[in-house]
Amino acid sequence: MDQMSRRFTLFILSAAVLCLVVSVSALGLRSIGLLERNVRPILETNAMVVTERVRDRIESAVAMGIPYEGLAQVDEYLDRALEGSHGISSIVLTSPRGVAMYASGQAQSNPNQTGADTEAPSGSEQAEPDRVRDRGLQALPAGIQSELLRWLSPEMSATGDPTQGDTAGSGVVVLPLLTADGTEFGQIVTRIDQTFVTQQLLDAAADILVMVFVAVVLAVEILLVVTSASISSPLAQVARLLNALVGRDFRRLEKPAGGVHMRRAIRAGNALLETLSTRMADTKTRIETGLADAADADRMRTRLKAVGEFVEDGRNKIGTAAHLAGVRGAAFLFVMTEELTRPFLPQFISEVLGSGPAQGFDGFDSTILIAVPISAFMLGAAVVGTLAAGWADRVGRRNGFMIGAALASLGLVVTAFAPSLEILILARTVSGVGYALCFLSCQGQAIDQTTTANRTRGMSVFVGGIMAADVCGPAIGGILAEQFGFRSALLVAAALGVLSILLAMRLLDGRSDGAQSYTSTHFGFEPKIIFECMRQPRFVVAALLAALPAKLLLSGFLFFLVPLLLTDIGATSNEIGRITMLYGASALILLSLFSRLCDRFGLHAFMVSVGALLTGWGLVPLAYGATVSAVAWSVLILGVAQAMSISAQSALFTILAKHEIETYGPGRVLGIYRMTERAGSVIGPLLAGILSQYWGLAGAAAILGGLSVVTGTGFAAFFLVSGLRSEDDDLKTRGTRGYDVEAV
Repeated sequence: MDQMSRRFTLFILSAAVLCLVVSVSALGLRSIGLLERNVRPILETNAMVVTERVRDRIESAVAMGIPYEGLAQVDEYLDRALEGSHGISSIVLTSPRGVAMYASGQAQSNPNQTGADTEAPSGSEQAEPDRVRDRGLQALPAGIQSELLRWLSPEMSATGDPTQGDTAGSGVVVLPLLTADGTEFGQIVTRIDQTFVTQQLLDAAADILVMVFVAVVLAVEILLVVTSASISSPLAQVARLLNALVGRDFRRLEKPAGGVHMRRAIRAGNALLETLSTRMADTKTRIETGLADAADADRMRTRLKAVGEFVEDGRNKIGTAAHLAGVRGAAFLFVMTEELTRPFLPQFISEVLGSGPAQGFDGFDSTILIAVPISAFMLGAAVVGTLAAGWADRVGRRNGFMIGAALASLGLVVTAFAPSLEILILARTVSGVGYALCFLSCQGQAIDQTTTANRTRGMSVFVGGIMAADVCGPAIGGILAEQFGFRSALLVAAALGVLSILLAMRLLDGRSDGAQSYTSTHFGFEPKIIFECMRQPRFVVAALLAALPAKLLLSGFLFFLVPLLLTDIGATSNEIGRITMLYGASALILLSLFSRLCDRFGLHAFMVSVGALLTGWGLVPLAYGATVSAVAWSVLILGVAQAMSISAQSALFTILAKHEIETYGPGRVLGIYRMTERAGSVIGPLLAGILSQYWGLAGAAAILGGLSVVTGTGFAAFFLVSGLRSEDDDLKTRGTRGYDVEAV
């Protein structure tokens, strides 16, 4: 029955995803067609308005007695007229015979061409080609763009190749220049920029791809929670009851869950088990009372044990109806609250800095000040994540999550209306504390509901929710910020935090009796254990050259530099969200594959080394030019590299600290590794801010990449020379497969 519930859930997910992909894709393609038909009339109207304004100005000058041929600074005036006029490539003033006399932008380089033949990109395009041409799918080669546009919009492709700039099919507005008595002394020719239409269609295509992907991930997450709560989890409970009867194990009951009929079936199974257990206890009592010979009593007990396993006192243990999909849903929502802010948080902090003085921060560069609130969030999460594990165990999973989500939501609301940098730092710290409490609660329940035999699989379900939020959050946050502003996006994130509280009330376990099992696998701040681990050179090298740089690169580059760098290039919040999403998408797709390869072949140190080197070499090229496509490739490479190394690191530390783990337990020893990672998360934004003050944003990213190359090379060289400790077969396959991944 358990297998049947999994197949049924898989069927529902597949059908829903297929319908969603088809419907969203069809809607997107229809939107592109409507966009093309609506953009052209708008551009023509805009071109007519600009042309009439320029014509009135020129005719007024001639009416004042200034000769048409002797007008001064006309080219500069035409350039200014183009500023803010999207979709116009050039404005040319000609003689009555069509000879160009004045022109805007690059049209000045062809003064002898007639107005109908003049090709003149706008001055803004000439000055900033990367900002116009290197957007989204614009980074693709021209041939691929043409084929894509031909498929998206056959009508537009019929007018010529839109990727080649102005062609014979592009729109031209021509108006005569007249004197007061109606004599024509010239013409004004305004050409519509075909590349602007191309850019709009390509951006729309990119939005459609992102929308389809995000919609699929969201649908899967929602359906997993719904089907698990109402179908698969109750069916699994019924299956466990039936297996208990078949296996003659009558020690456990299941808490009724699901629909009315499912609850009725579970109650009936519980009643049968209780009846059998009670009757067996009575039978044992009567038999032992009637047997005077001790040997006969022992033989009878042995025979009764063959009947089945019962609770001797007649009271069965009540199991919980909470399920891992509920943990995944809660984790997805609380991580989404922060991931929504990734594309625009640095820009929002910059706005707060610009709206009021930062008391006590005189002399600091603005870029460094932007990094402070981001590091404050990391610091709050790091401290609480290290020290509050025991408290989170005592208050229970549900209560701990609700308190954490409330703090995170409160911090986001205060962030949205923060009047100064000081309040903003405090708000981000509160959000970091709440984030850590939510993480501890979800991770604790996932551990409570699994055993050593299935913990890898169970924790991968929990981390899957985090990875899905890494995909959806930035894309949705970028759209919200672009359409409604930064504060509205922050308030939406806070609302998601409140929604996660409501979800936790239904899906998380309210008991706190799982604290003992969780504490044994987690850690606290114990100097003795830290000293023991620091005595191991391999442990220290792995912590300083692998764990710390990995999180430093993630927080310093992805969370801090990427939004600022893309904003400086000219990207919108929507585009920043799409690019940031590449990290989560690549990690979500490849994490399981790399972790399985690592567990199967024992390539822990190799994966960590290659991941560090790949990260570094993905960032170093930014020193030679930071375009939108270059930053996107760097983010994508970072996601692949982190998926490769992040699982291997956890398993590697279990190998390096084998003796300490056997002595103190895996949780407390791995806590030292976690502390090192969190230190890197705190340092990353601050270091990136300091570097950018001297070498610029792109230079800072390249330096961080070089740092990763150096540390990765040092790590590989050290372990190539010294080797790992002796590895038992069980350690080689003691898979983590990503369940230790943290989002901060």
